[in-house]
Amino acid sequence: MPWFRTSRKVQLFGDSLALTIPAMYVKMNEIKKGNKLNIFYDLNGILILANCRNEEELKVKLIKFIKTMEAKSKNK
Repeated sequence: MPWFRTSRKVQLFGDSLALTIPAMYVKMNEIKKGNKLNIFYDLNGILILANCRNEEELKVKLIKFIKTMEAKSKNK
């Protein structure tokens, strides 16, 4: 499973701060205006945007993602 790294600039949107979603993520996950995405976060700087049906699906996908990241970092 490929994974990607990018950065986004925080922008002011009315009285709120906003981040844009990468176009490739939008296209591959068929995100449309009005869709609801799940956001999970902690207070230590982790923010997860997920297009998952439930937390179990998210957990399975996160485990795969972390294993892929670990393997990629070992190959550097």
